[in-house]
Amino acid sequence: RGEDPRARFTIAHELAHAVMEHPGRNRKTSGAQQFGRFVETDERKADDLASAFLAPQTLVDLTMCNTPELLANEFGLPIGMAERRFTQLVNSPQNKPARLAAIPPARRTVIIDTGNYEDALWAMARNAERR
Repeated sequence: RGEDPRARFTIAHELAHAVMEHPGRNRKTSGAQQFGRFVETDERKADDLASAFLAPQTLVDLTMCNTPELLANEFGLPIGMAERRFTQLVNSPQNKPARLAAIPPARRTVIIDTGNYEDALWAMARNAERR
């Protein structure tokens, strides 16, 4: 990809602060640094929203992205955030571990529109990865 996952995540993280209307914590504007559990909570919430934005549950296929490293590579997340997002997705009530374990990745059926250039390229890339 050539992208810097950390920079990409930082932009999403800062946008998450704005979306959630977290108060500004710039020492230059407020006069004093703010520390404590509220700041830590806001940071965790911004991390979670940024991760969910960059790797939305509806797009993550845990049969294909079955490790944090694969999730990081597929969605351009820093490894630490990918590990956290992976844990959230695996533990989500929408993902039943027994069902995921029962579907072997090699036997998963994906319908590809071979008349669609992007679909065909995606399928060729996936097949090349499996070999």
